Amino acid sequence: MAIVTPEGVRLELAIAGIGSRLAARLLDSLIQGAVSLALFWVVAATTRFTRASGQGGIAAALFFLTTFAMIFLYDLIFELAMHGQTPGKRATGLRVLDATGAPATPISIIIRNVARIIDFLPIWYAVGIVSMLVSQRTQRLGDFAAHTIVVRERKGNARDHQAMTAGTILTVPPEAVALWDVSAVSADEVQLCRHFLQRRFTIPDAARYQLSIEIATRLAGKVTGLPQTCHPEFVIEGVVRAKELRQ
Repeated sequence: MAIVTPEGVRLELAIAGIGSRLAARLLDSLIQGAVSLALFWVVAATTRFTRASGQGGIAAALFFLTTFAMIFLYDLIFELAMHGQTPGKRATGLRVLDATGAPATPISIIIRNVARIIDFLPIWYAVGIVSMLVSQRTQRLGDFAAHTIVVRERKGNARDHQAMTAGTILTVPPEAVALWDVSAVSADEVQLCRHFLQRRFTIPDAARYQLSIEIATRLAGKVTGLPQTCHPEFVIEGVVRAKELRQ
């Protein structure tokens, strides 16, 4: 699927098919079932020893509350903590993104998971499956409500994923840009640089390189002191770093 970013660059994202999404859901359901089964045995054993003291009901209530949280909060908590992934999605190489291709916001993740209750009806995501079958981007109702999509991630190394989830990562040392004059770079252009750095590890390699060249070319005429040859992402990082040094 092609998406045009706010910077005007066309990105090709691999939308997750219904098969891979159901596989991720099955893995997550198995994890939920395993945890719930373990809790059941713990509660059963605890109730056996506390029945005489009249505290067995407390253990049972705790089991039902934990099971409720496991069913209805599992996806929400993991997608917030793992930036659009659950253990099942990570195992199958899927991630939730904003429909623009940017990382999904916490609000979007909350909305899509609240709407999961409707998608689950009448049993095991029947409504959601129908929605994905008729949607061009395999979106369930929760995705429509939250303006999100689920994509197949490109393979990346651990450093890429760590950097992606940490926000704007600057590897350019301050001394490398100490003599750069970035006074002509506007606040909007600095924000554009930050936006690129925050999501560059979610962009396919070819599109990422193309986008970095376009941004670096736009900046080059406004920055004095740039090396004659350098990687475009060095320019983008360097402008952000130089602006920070002058604040």
